[in-house]
Amino acid sequence: MSASGSPADRARSDSDEGGKDTGGEGPLGSLRSDGNRSGISTILKDDETPVETARETERGVRVKEGEGNRRLLGGKAERFGRRVGLPLLLPFRIRSIPGMWRLADEMNPPGIGCRGMEAEYVRRFHLHEPTENQCSSAVFKHIKAPVHLVWSLVRRFDQPQNYKPFVSRCIVQGGVGIGSLREVNIKSGLPATTSFERLEHLDDQEHILSIKIVGGDHRLKNYSSIVTAHPETIDGRPGTLVIESFVVDVPDGNTKDETCYFVEALIKCNLKSLADISERLAVQDHTEPIDG
Repeated sequence: MSASGSPADRARSDSDEGGKDTGGEGPLGSLRSDGNRSGISTILKDDETPVETARETERGVRVKEGEGNRRLLGGKAERFGRRVGLPLLLPFRIRSIPGMWRLADEMNPPGIGCRGMEAEYVRRFHLHEPTENQCSSAVFKHIKAPVHLVWSLVRRFDQPQNYKPFVSRCIVQGGVGIGSLREVNIKSGLPATTSFERLEHLDDQEHILSIKIVGGDHRLKNYSSIVTAHPETIDGRPGTLVIESFVVDVPDGNTKDETCYFVEALIKCNLKSLADISERLAVQDHTEPIDG
């Protein structure tokens, strides 16, 4: 896999602030949004508090926009989302000037502090080149557990159900290696039952896992994701920064914003579960504080 890149443009409008029903089918079922259409690139933080929102005028000048960034899941997906607690608020989003995008600027808005390492990791490991009809984004999660423990869960291409709450079963054809295929069965409640996925890249030294969806009874076409795990120190103890990025086709009748938000919500649930399990295992291992 190539090792640099950025989250891609997403759809957003500066005019509508309501909750108008688009009436269309979402990536995994019916979705509602407020009709946003213009381009936006998104960075999601793992807390639930809105950090900061900025937009640009037609002249490219950034101004604060306020909150009001809610996206609701609709129909069957909405009922499932409420049951499992899918986030309904995007906590951090910034729009970029075409051809002048700098991730370091977006990761360091005024008053937020330095996030240079996160920016560097995305540049090095998360390369996506979305087409006109695709959206791309990245989600971050800081986990209070050492990277070897977190990676031991993430790397299991044959056992995603170890931490992904929406997966009921996984069957791999043959052994696990680059090009291996798995059949993932989805738990009831989501408007999908099966996903067929191929292992694109697995690097145990750099902690990189990449998969591509090649089939299934859902609307996430040409979906590819990259997951990386990076050691860090949290409260004086070994911790891990996990970054998951993706690119996917925008289904007919939906916007980039609708598609990206739904995928982001699912990823956030997966990473929250990963954090809960990893941190519980870390406590059992009695991880010692870092000296110094």
